[in-house]
Amino acid sequence: MILGFVGVGNIGKAIITGLCTGSKPPEKIVVYDVDDAKCRSLADRFAQVEIAPDNQTLLNRVDCVFLCVLPQIAPQVLLSLNFREDHHVVTIIAIRPLKEIGEYVAPAKSVIRAVPLPGIAHHVGPVIFYPNNDAVAKLFASTALAIPVSSEDDLIVLSAITGLIAPYYELVTNLTNWAVSAGVDETIAGQYNLAMFDALNCLARGKETRLDELVAEVATHGGLNYQALRDLKKKKAFDPFLEVLDDLLKRLGLEAPPR
Repeated sequence: MILGFVGVGNIGKAIITGLCTGSKPPEKIVVYDVDDAKCRSLADRFAQVEIAPDNQTLLNRVDCVFLCVLPQIAPQVLLSLNFREDHHVVTIIAIRPLKEIGEYVAPAKSVIRAVPLPGIAHHVGPVIFYPNNDAVAKLFASTALAIPVSSEDDLIVLSAITGLIAPYYELVTNLTNWAVSAGVDETIAGQYNLAMFDALNCLARGKETRLDELVAEVATHGGLNYQALRDLKKKKAFDPFLEVLDDLLKRLGLEAPPR
């Protein structure tokens, strides 16, 4: 299957990097972006990558096309193009719903919406997509934990959680700075914090245990985790995260869930 990328911003570049560094790289990837330097950097790095002179030429050459343009320019870019009925179209465009993208890329019948994360470049992390499609699932499975979801609403709910990436890094930064203020070397503190959270995620993924059961398992009565969890709950420290997610979900077009 020959792949095409309309736009190669950060996420497009991450997907291409993940695909080209996997065990079975694609036969060919055709790219086009108004910023030629972005395309050139990928073509110089990966033998599979070719640069098209424009988006229509790209479409004419490929079987599966990834739409990675900014949402505000999506209509003007896509409506000027002629898609084929047999194109597989994977939209990475934020906010724009499947129905809208489907109208832009008609008569293409196979239109999939996906939310990859930057870690896809390193073959780590999840990528959610809807509807399920065997060819696209196989592509994503070579680069990340491919998770088909059962509805576009589910995809939107989970995509809201991606808004917590920056707050997570800010949390780790604050923990590291706290350790530094107590005399720990900054590099060591940062390495420790990142490795600890990475290990916790690995352990959780390796267990057939509910997440709330994991909480009870590690919060041994009278221990450090028990004290920290008790005090954070008293301060209702988790409520702001849920409130932020409610706001992000509304921005993405869905009502916040009742609590």
